[in-house]
Amino acid sequence: MKQSSKRLTSIFLALVLLVAAFIGFFDFIEPAYGNLQQIRGQLAADEQLLGNLGNAVKQAQSMVAASASQSSTPISLNAVLPSGEDMAGALAQVSGIAVNDNITVNALAFTAPTTQLTSRAATAASATGTLPLSSVLRPVGNFSLHLTANGSYENFKQFLSDLESNVRIFDVQNISIQPVTTSGGISRGRSVPLDYFTYNVIMQTYYQLQ
Repeated sequence: MKQSSKRLTSIFLALVLLVAAFIGFFDFIEPAYGNLQQIRGQLAADEQLLGNLGNAVKQAQSMVAASASQSSTPISLNAVLPSGEDMAGALAQVSGIAVNDNITVNALAFTAPTTQLTSRAATAASATGTLPLSSVLRPVGNFSLHLTANGSYENFKQFLSDLESNVRIFDVQNISIQPVTTSGGISRGRSVPLDYFTYNVIMQTYYQLQ
């Protein structure tokens, strides 16, 4: 074979390898890199959500501990009926109680606040005798919390008990219970206990108008 022919053959092979490398990059490496970036973004979002939930749970746990240590002292009006909606505080308290009682929260949302001229919240606040009824007879607002969670029936009963004795008023209005099946995607091949259920709870909480 002539030298020029060998040179042309080498150049041709080099071009073929270069084209194959480009094809391999676009067919395999680039999609894999895109998937990696997507996974990294999802992981960062999950870590941020976990951090926010952890802070909320710690806040709720500290509030529960403070409430337990001050059970013999009068409860302040702002603890029972916050000044303003304080939706973040309500979400944190419900989430913290659920975590303490081994209840897994799947979703927790709230409706838009409303204003009402009612003494129902005031009556509930003074039922313990720690607040004079005359000090809370004023217009209050309210909003509803919608909770979807999983857990055993015994843990759920404890959750309702702790919710009832919480400093801030949570008025449970509706509860629906459904059994958990493996098709729900939470067992991942593990058997589901007979007393494990999904709970949908609608509760209402109150606040002072500013």
